[in-house]
Amino acid sequence: MLQTELAQAERQAINTCIQDISSCGVVRKREYMSALKGSVAELFKTALLNLQKNLLGTNSSIVMQMHDEVLVETDESSIASIVEIIKHSMTSVTPNLRVPLAVKISFGKSWGELQEYTKI
Repeated sequence: MLQTELAQAERQAINTCIQDISSCGVVRKREYMSALKGSVAELFKTALLNLQKNLLGTNSSIVMQMHDEVLVETDESSIASIVEIIKHSMTSVTPNLRVPLAVKISFGKSWGELQEYTKI
């Protein structure tokens, strides 16, 4: 019974918000967040394409991408130079972006051995 009443109250709240959208902060917040997430996703896709292009001719390659992370495979001797390529590719997506993009890079022989790369 409580679940049914809760579901009905949620539907009524949503209907009220839709009827008067300008006074409903939750709906506005969702609109802004949706647009922001879409923009971030586009930036990330562009950064991935830049990274793929910039890795051509190296001994490194993108192995996989998940959410906002990228796994790049390279030789141990190339880590420093590949880190610079990754950093540049991921932070210089568009010259008109006023917000600086940050990159956190970790390295290791396996997921369990990852450690943060601090020589950036």
